[in-house]
Amino acid sequence: LDIGGHELVMAKDSEGSTALHIACCNGASFDAIKTLIDLGGMELVMAKDSYGNTALHGLCYTTTTHEKPADIIKLMLQVAGTERLLTDKNDDGETPLDCATNNQASDEVTALLLPQTIKNEPPIASDDTSNLVPDDQGNDITT
Repeated sequence: LDIGGHELVMAKDSEGSTALHIACCNGASFDAIKTLIDLGGMELVMAKDSYGNTALHGLCYTTTTHEKPADIIKLMLQVAGTERLLTDKNDDGETPLDCATNNQASDEVTALLLPQTIKNEPPIASDDTSNLVPDDQGNDITT
């Protein structure tokens, strides 16, 4: 995929689906989806099929078939960096959140799909404790 990889991942089938749409709708691994996103970038994440679905819509229809749906959503949000990804409606008028809630997605997944999830700050590394302070009971909480 090194030579012409971007063009390959941006190619669409007869229903307007990219490789990312297909991967997200068929339970592909996080690593496979990350490889596609690395090659196609924001253009691929934001691409719509013939029904107005982004790959995130497709993922939200099938979150129960993925091993790490929350990690995939976080990756898509990091790459797209825009609230439009969460608020875009498909031809049926559904946002990704609508697709997820209609298909029994976990609370973790649905929380990530709320429009206020997107922030213009880098994610905090899991080993970065500089933003933690003890609460009244001595437990670390995020500031």
